[in-house]
Amino acid sequence: MSENSGESKLTLGQRVRMFRERLGANQRQLSERSQLTQATISRIESGQFKTLKPDNLRKLAIGLGITVEYLVGEKNSLTPAELLCANPDAVELLDWYQDLSLRSRRLALAYMKTLAEWDEEELQTEEAEREKDLEEEGLSQPWE
Repeated sequence: MSENSGESKLTLGQRVRMFRERLGANQRQLSERSQLTQATISRIESGQFKTLKPDNLRKLAIGLGITVEYLVGEKNSLTPAELLCANPDAVELLDWYQDLSLRSRRLALAYMKTLAEWDEEELQTEEAEREKDLEEEGLSQPWE
């Protein structure tokens, strides 16, 4: 999970929203995953909270399946070990992967690669649509 250079310039709220959207979750779903209220998630994303208590940062990172350091931009990527520690879904995938035959492992990897490519295309399309909407409204990205 590498990070684009522009991501390090984002505010905490912008990073939370970006990671939430990458996860494919809405605020309610992130609220359930992180054990924070939906109102809190909304306030974080809107920039009303510039900093969070360490416990809430930890809960939010767990809900997003990433580390606190990655969430706040102190790290540019997650190691495989950090990904496994931060994301129970990754552990479950690894458990299933270990039970597969060599042929099935190759198929699973090819499928995961295809899914990643689809997600990347979808993210690029969504970002282009957001930029177009902002341009039409005469606004620019807040981090530019």
